[in-house]
Amino acid sequence: MKWPGSNLAARFCSKVTPLALSKVLRPQKKLSPDREATYFQLSQAYRRVGRSAEAQLALAAYQKLIEANRLKKRESLEADKP
Repeated sequence: MKWPGSNLAARFCSKVTPLALSKVLRPQKKLSPDREATYFQLSQAYRRVGRSAEAQLALAAYQKLIEANRLKKRESLEADKP
C-alpha cells in the first residue's frame, strides 16, 4: 500500500529542519509501517538533530524491513517457478 504523502519527506527534506521532518515522518510510520524509506529518512533526520539512539533504532528497523521485503520477494519468485 502506498500512502499518498509517502514522498512528502523526500520532497521537502532540503527545505525543512530535521526536527520538523521527524514530526512529519512519525505519523507516516504509523500509517505505512512496512515502508522502509520512511525509517531511513527518519533515521537521517534524527541523526542530524543529534538524537543518535533514535537514529540507530530507526536505521535498525529500516534494515529489518529491507531484509523482510527481500525474503518476501524471494519466496514469491520461488512460488511462481514451475
